[in-house]
Amino acid sequence: MSALRIRRATVADLETLAAIEGQCFGRHDPHDQLAAELSRSWAVIFVTEWHEAAAVEVTGFINVWRVADEVEVLFVATAPRFQRRGHARIAMQETLRWAAGDGARSAVLEVRPSNAAARALYASLGFVEVGRRDRYYDDGEDALLLRATLDAPAREL
Repeated sequence: MSALRIRRATVADLETLAAIEGQCFGRHDPHDQLAAELSRSWAVIFVTEWHEAAAVEVTGFINVWRVADEVEVLFVATAPRFQRRGHARIAMQETLRWAAGDGARSAVLEVRPSNAAARALYASLGFVEVGRRDRYYDDGEDALLLRATLDAPAREL
């Protein structure tokens, strides 16, 4: 039976996560940045895995920071061959449940105005635009600042 599962990342995941980040964001060698995230007490990386028969494949990840009563979503990345299959939606839902269960009252993130698919996903999860960061991205595109109030029931990840 096929299933998508979510778990916390470990050091053993670094190469796979770096490859996915490179495919999604075009970053060259994000390995050290991801390793640093795994070492921070306030940072969590959740990995999505597709389980089918005896095979398990990492399909993406979400990198979040837990600060005071808020969670900041830094990266949501899904390997290109798994995009548009609901993996990011499920991962975001589980991450927000975890955050609420851990006492977070809100979640924030930045998104490109041109990323219609991500904006639609975030809106469907209750995120609303609360600001704009001019020329935020390397290419000069602005970032929309989105926030969601968390009130989901606690759930372990």
